[in-house]
Amino acid sequence: MITVNLLPHERRKARSPMMAQYLAIAGTAVVVGLVIMGTVYANMQLRNQEQRVETLTLRSAELDVELEEVRALENKKALLSSKERVIKILAGQRLNWAPKLFELASLVPNGVWLESMYIKGDRVKKTRKEEVPGSKDAQGKPKFRQKTYYVIQKRLVIEAITDDLTNKAALVGQFISNINKNASFSRDFSNLGGVEAREEHWVLNDDTSPLVWRFKISMDINTRGGAEEEIGPARGRG
Repeated sequence: MITVNLLPHERRKARSPMMAQYLAIAGTAVVVGLVIMGTVYANMQLRNQEQRVETLTLRSAELDVELEEVRALENKKALLSSKERVIKILAGQRLNWAPKLFELASLVPNGVWLESMYIKGDRVKKTRKEEVPGSKDAQGKPKFRQKTYYVIQKRLVIEAITDDLTNKAALVGQFISNINKNASFSRDFSNLGGVEAREEHWVLNDDTSPLVWRFKISMDINTRGGAEEEIGPARGRG
């Protein structure tokens, strides 16, 4: 057997390639391990983000449902407020017409005959002072502004005739005076007037029928309890 004894520096040279290979393998393993760990961490972060997105999406959907419920409640509240306003308006403008008509019949002068009565609505522009929301100062005093709006003002129109052409003006004046002096009848009306009159044949387009003085008077129907039938804000010229 032949034994070869290597010197120390020769043994180091012999181990260097093996050491270098081992170190290379170890370095590669470390890099791969770091990559795997980084990938796992990234996947965990991605999963966490996905779960957060799912949670937020679910919460958003729940908030949308709650928002719809709030909107539905607000719409219902607005509808109920509108109905309440209409009821107040109707209650405020409701008259017991049976006694009114009985009283009116007693106010018609001799020589005058009623032909018809009806109620018409006029679009009227009004203003009122209202508080500006959120305008209270340090002392709690609010600011006010003028609001311009439109309402429907209902008027009672009475059409009548007389064949006394000599005293026609006096009879119309007496009729108006009788209404004004009757407190029971006139308390539910105001702005009596608006007289329109003309002389014409009693039967229109019939020259053989007698001439009469046909006239109409009108008066505002007062609302009760201050209820007004507001139909919207006034914009521009009214």
